[in-house]
Amino acid sequence: MDEPAKKPSTRNIIIISIAGILFITMLIIFIIRPAYLGYATYEELKKTNLSTEDYSNSIADINQKLLIAQTNTESCSNNQDKLMVELKLIMNNLSNCYSSLGKLEGSYNSLSKSCNDEKNKLTETLDTEKETLDTLEENYQLLAKNTADNLCCKMKIDDPRINSYIVENNKVKCTESADATINC
Repeated sequence: MDEPAKKPSTRNIIIISIAGILFITMLIIFIIRPAYLGYATYEELKKTNLSTEDYSNSIADINQKLLIAQTNTESCSNNQDKLMVELKLIMNNLSNCYSSLGKLEGSYNSLSKSCNDEKNKLTETLDTEKETLDTLEENYQLLAKNTADNLCCKMKIDDPRINSYIVENNKVKCTESADATINC
């Protein structure tokens, strides 16, 4: 009682075919490709007339230079980051300084205007006071002259040599030889 052998179904054939294609692809990717790259590198090595040892040393030198370049790049990147932080701080300080400068300029302009206004008022007051002082001096001189004329003219009757006067300590003194003459 032999059972007849089952024929594989089309679905099973497709799955086996896909698995085979995947296996061949993996074989190409993981075995054949590296072998090909190695062979191509070996052929290039032959063209340069370098020994395998010299080529290995050259690759080691290149790797060392690459490592140094990567280290320098990292160092430069770190320095750049630090400089950017410092630049941001400096820019913030500069912005604050400009802001303070604007405020100070506003205060200066306000104070300058206020001082100029006060100066103008004081100048006007000073001019007015000078005019008042000049008027008072003229009045004082005129009062002194009139008083001297009256007083000294009366004294001239008793002493005819009196012909002038001086003002000392706010008092009129009649005299014989002074710059201010009397009119009788």
